[in-house]
Amino acid sequence: MYGKIAILKEVEQLASSKEYDKLLSLLSDALTILPNDSDFTSKQIGYTKINEKIKAAERKQKIAELIKSQEVSVEKISTFTDWLDGTNISIVVRNNTKKVVKKFSISWMGFDSAGYPVKTGWLSPDFVQDGNAENNIQPGQSFGSGYGWALTGGFDKEVNAKKFLACVKEVEYYDGTTWTNPYYEVWLEEYKEKPYH
Repeated sequence: MYGKIAILKEVEQLASSKEYDKLLSLLSDALTILPNDSDFTSKQIGYTKINEKIKAAERKQKIAELIKSQEVSVEKISTFTDWLDGTNISIVVRNNTKKVVKKFSISWMGFDSAGYPVKTGWLSPDFVQDGNAENNIQPGQSFGSGYGWALTGGFDKEVNAKKFLACVKEVEYYDGTTWTNPYYEVWLEEYKEKPYH
């Protein structure tokens, strides 16, 4: 019995210092020894919820910081029809640095009117499409209006994408330096093949 009391005391100490990962590990270990213990089970459920809320808030803050610190960011997304009656996606990006952009790569995802992922690229089985652009983008300037990538090979006009998300993947500057967007992998994890509302 002393073992259980000692574990519960340690749980409370870990909770007061907000060490929820250690606390949950301790409760998990305790539940392997006493799998039906209601005290351990209720504490595990309660602290798991607290820990998930904290982790979600930390992730949201991390995402906000990554979005804010992008060297080249997506400013606007739209679609237009070209002279061949084809639908294109136009992604306007902004250079947030003091360097001149030489070229960049970008990815986008499409979602139907209900917010479910749809494939929008050239004969591609993937829900994420990539594009490359080579254009001088001066510091503080934007590029992409009137330019675009064709939405074909899976882009059905009757069940097409109504909403789009895009993210800059990599950038090359005229000074020879490059930048890989740290937000890109988080963006993929957050939105790829998931409903978007």
